[in-house]
Amino acid sequence: MVRSSLLTTNILAHSLDKDSSEKSDQASKRLSIFSVHVHPDGSRIATGGLDAKIRIWSTKPILNSASEQSNRPPKSLCTLTMHTGPVLCVRWANSGRWLASGSDDEIVMVWDLDPFVLSFSSFSCGSQ
Repeated sequence: MVRSSLLTTNILAHSLDKDSSEKSDQASKRLSIFSVHVHPDGSRIATGGLDAKIRIWSTKPILNSASEQSNRPPKSLCTLTMHTGPVLCVRWANSGRWLASGSDDEIVMVWDLDPFVLSFSSFSCGSQ
C-alpha cells in the first residue's frame, strides 16, 4: 500500500500588510498564491496572488540548507503593486530581463528591470 501525505511549507507567503486598514487579527492572514515562476538564472522567484501583488523573492535561503533549517523565510526583493485584481499568472522571459503578469483586472503587464537602479529589486512597467 502506498501512503501519501500533503506537504506544507512556510517558504513563500503573501499576507495582509500590517499597516493596512484590516483588523489586527487578520494582519497575519495568508492569502492564496496563484502563480509561481523561477527566473531563468535561478536567483529569483516571482509570485502572484489574491492580494493583487507580485512579489520577487531571492532563492538563496531556499538553496542554502542552513538558512532553510533556521526557519528564516526567503528575502523579499520587491513588491509590484500596479494590478487592481488578483494576479493569476507571472512568467519570466527566457532572457530574464522582463516579467509578464496577468490579472483578474483584465490587464497584462510586462515589467522591465529599471535600468537606472543598480540592484535587481526595482522594476518598472509601461509608462512609468
